[in-house]
Amino acid sequence: MKKVIFILAILICPFTSFSDTITPASWKKGNGTEKKPYLIESAEHLYYLSLQVNNGNDYEHIYFRLTTDIDLQGNKKNQWKPIGSATHPFKGNFNGNHFEIINLYIATPSLDYVGFFGYVLTGNIENTGISINSSVTGKDHVGGIVGYQMDGSLSNCYNKARINGKNNVGGIVGYQYNTIIKSSYNTGPVNGKWYVGGIAGMGYGNTHIINCYNTGNVNGEYYIGGIIGKIDGYRYTASVTNCYQESIFDKIGLIGTGISIEVLNCYHANVSGMKIEKFGTVMDHDEMKSDSFLIKLSNGENIWTKDKEPFVNSGYPILASMKYNGIFTNEATGIAEKTATLHGNFISEKETIISKGFEYKAENSSQFTNITVESESFSFDLTDLTPYTKYTFRAFVITDKGKITGRNIEFHTLAEKCGPDCGHKHQHHHIFDH
Repeated sequence: MKKVIFILAILICPFTSFSDTITPASWKKGNGTEKKPYLIESAEHLYYLSLQVNNGNDYEHIYFRLTTDIDLQGNKKNQWKPIGSATHPFKGNFNGNHFEIINLYIATPSLDYVGFFGYVLTGNIENTGISINSSVTGKDHVGGIVGYQMDGSLSNCYNKARINGKNNVGGIVGYQYNTIIKSSYNTGPVNGKWYVGGIAGMGYGNTHIINCYNTGNVNGEYYIGGIIGKIDGYRYTASVTNCYQESIFDKIGLIGTGISIEVLNCYHANVSGMKIEKFGTVMDHDEMKSDSFLIKLSNGENIWTKDKEPFVNSGYPILASMKYNGIFTNEATGIAEKTATLHGNFISEKETIISKGFEYKAENSSQFTNITVESESFSFDLTDLTPYTKYTFRAFVITDKGKITGRNIEFHTLAEKCGPDCGHKHQHHHIFDH
């Protein structure tokens, strides 16, 4: 009897160390085959998967599929434990089925291999999204979907969460080795030190990134790229194909640094003061919203489609295979000295809007000002702004399930026009300088 109690303690303790509110429960539907995957229908099922993998069950050649959005109820006291580690990697196949992981919260700045999945070996992840109401913080090999992935594939995934780490930090994958990332995007802010990218932080070996885009702010100190921080194909084959980077105020290019790689049909926005222009083709923002750019990016395939009003990506090309749901903040238009028009969009088949609006603040302000939009269109004309000032804004909706906010977007009001007597007051300024 003592042996049984000891075994149960080993199984339960790792789980309760990161969740005191949800009890793990095994899935009841499916048999784990490709045709009949195990169905994950609740947060309890996901916690059970994490528990099992981190205790040594790698689920090699086993299939899983989500059946609904999963709210992990994450907070400082209820942190998600990534599925898989360097000691016990996940080797299965996970299909998010175009549903979203909500309230994923990880704050472990001393931990490596951090993400929704921590370490994936020979496994495949697809159709999985991380919501904007999520935050992932680790040390090395940190990503929204996967911290470290080797010898597998990832497709049709997206990240909207804030990602923080030190080395090898990416919006989708922190470190990819012999891995293909396809048809995925990132809109969340990504922050690190070495090798930081909107899609992946670091790629090595037979590594390929195909049909991906980033619109999130990417920040770091060494080797920062809108798509990937560093990609190394020495003695292997590595490439970045049909991808674009768009972020109005990021002074970075497509790739931080690359060794023995092919960059094919890739583009990045033309931003004043850009540090790196070595990889890809520089293109103006308006051109990146054009039909001609969509044709170039598609390269004869039907992977990309036009973002039409009401926009989900401010008019830039989107992926045809993606199901775009949620709250979207779009770029401000009509920006002048004291005015700007804010834009947003909300798409949901499950929630009813009670109210909608925007939150905005000036650069030196600590609090957002709330604006409720009463009109049918999701836009608002701001007035009485301060000239030559950086503003941050985001769209929000209040639904029957609570408040949801979109990603932060920045804009700069223009400098005041002055007459012949104003001297050289503004001559040293550049609109897009931070």
